[in-house]
Amino acid sequence: MAAIVERSLAPLGGRLHMEAEFDSVDAIRELVRQGRWATMMPVSVFKEPRAGAVRLSEISGAQLHRMLVLATRVERAQSPALVVVRDLVRAEAARLAAQD
Repeated sequence: MAAIVERSLAPLGGRLHMEAEFDSVDAIRELVRQGRWATMMPVSVFKEPRAGAVRLSEISGAQLHRMLVLATRVERAQSPALVVVRDLVRAEAARLAAQD
């Protein structure tokens, strides 16, 4: 995520000041709720009802995009469930791309 933000800020003359990077959404949410840190996350991460728990601010003027991939093992046969998930992901990606 940091690299995505850095690339978006560079043309605007900004820099990201990052103290730490965590992979756990639950840990990030808890650190923010304790008032010890700030983060850039999708708003859905903080949708749980907790009055006054966090202050949300919209980021505007920068296009933040992330590449998502669906990875599977090459040597294994694809299960019927995997085929369904793959097809759903492809269909949703195509739908989202058509909206742009």
